Amino acid sequence: MSAVKLIPASGGGSVSLAPPNSTSGSDITITMPSTSQTLSGGKILQVVSTTKADSASTTSTSYVDTGLSQAITPSSSSSKILVLCDFFGSTTTNTALYLNIVRGSTNISQGTSGDTENATKTLFTEGWMFSNAIHYLDSPSTTSATTYKIQWKVQAGSIMMNRWYGNTYYGATSSLTLMEVAG
Repeated sequence: MSAVKLIPASGGGSVSLAPPNSTSGSDITITMPSTSQTLSGGKILQVVSTTKADSASTTSTSYVDTGLSQAITPSSSSSKILVLCDFFGSTTTNTALYLNIVRGSTNISQGTSGDTENATKTLFTEGWMFSNAIHYLDSPSTTSATTYKIQWKVQAGSIMMNRWYGNTYYGATSSLTLMEVAG
């Protein structure tokens, strides 16, 4: 039995369909999706986002809300939620910023080895504004409205969000984006 080779009209590469390495003589059927069927795994089904442009600060050494919070209602319990946070801030002292993602009241991004305080711990030196990102792919297993929020705490001193502590002319906008990914 011979192989079937599919060659694209332009570009390189090809796909070959060949019979199994067997002498049994039995037929093999390959079923392809029809035009009415769709493959849904990995597709982005919806995107919701919020931004925070005003400034905030904390001296808390325990996690508190930053004000970045967003709800999403997954269309399927097999969907995953990609959480993307871009955070801007500055510090008045040499200190560490801790960021945490919470789903409802459940911490979902804390590490399991080393410093298990959080998903991201960043040391900052007194000076200009910094940016920090925290990303996490979550499996909430629900079709109910689900709220994600970003929390923060500081090792010592003070952290400001969305502005440089030394001058009110320098500001930024932090954001929280949720993407439903088909399971």
